[in-house]
Amino acid sequence: MSADGGKGTTILAVDDRPDNLFILKKVITDRLPGHTILTAGSAAGGLEIADQTPIDAALVDVQMPHMDGIEMCRRLKTNSATAHIPIILMTAHSADATQKATGLDAGADDFINKPIDNTELVARISAILRIKKIEDQLRQSASRLAALADHRTRQLADSEHYHRSLLYNLHEDVIVIDSDYVITDINNTFLATVGLCAEDIIGHRCYEISHN
Repeated sequence: MSADGGKGTTILAVDDRPDNLFILKKVITDRLPGHTILTAGSAAGGLEIADQTPIDAALVDVQMPHMDGIEMCRRLKTNSATAHIPIILMTAHSADATQKATGLDAGADDFINKPIDNTELVARISAILRIKKIEDQLRQSASRLAALADHRTRQLADSEHYHRSLLYNLHEDVIVIDSDYVITDINNTFLATVGLCAEDIIGHRCYEISHN
């Protein structure tokens, strides 16, 4: 059993230094067994992996050539397919508040300073995996509720159409009024009886029509 209480998640680690990736992979494999660890040596490589494989969490080094970790974070968060991936940015110990603020603006979910403490790393990964699991469950619940509401709306619309069809095709005069005696609906037989159009009747009180 992994530290976050589950197995089967996929974690992406991105760093331009192979030795850092080796250590990250070993720590996660040893301390969080059962998870799949994917690695990339560049931000572009990390984006390609995330685009092709469902990722549950990403560890991204900030200082990388060509495209830094903050830009990679921004691109992940602005892509609807990868926007829900929680991202931990790995920053140099000297990282200041401005750099962290920029990372937060780009969508980072957490930070960890280098040199990385293994216990802290495992704790932070476990935390964001737990949060993502809850968020995934909430999104699934919202999706099911939306589908149920849409189905119920279609049912009501079909039911209303059915009852209106019955109303309009009855061979007896039918007039529908509200509590203030305002006419809200009529059928075709009633229109033929009074010799008026629906626009001349609906919205008027029933006694106005009967008196006229």
